[in-house]
Amino acid sequence: FVAPDEFTVPDEASFSMPCLRHRVNEINMVHYVGDETQRMMARLLFRNALVLERMCVVLVKGTFELQSKLKNEIDSWVVADVEKIFL
Repeated sequence: FVAPDEFTVPDEASFSMPCLRHRVNEINMVHYVGDETQRMMARLLFRNALVLERMCVVLVKGTFELQSKLKNEIDSWVVADVEKIFL
């Protein structure tokens, strides 16, 4: 039994997403702060979007150091040869 207020992160290897792997060609993320939930979702999307052509991530206002760290982390997850836009 898992208590309702507990959050369990599933193993990424357990996901099967043929639509994401073969059809998603654009991903837009707005107000990206890089918290645990957003990072998990972004990592899942960008690592599995194999036919991605274009991505846009709008980062929250912050220091150059923070924005650079978030951008580099997202860059490391992208597996497709894609047009990247960070705002």
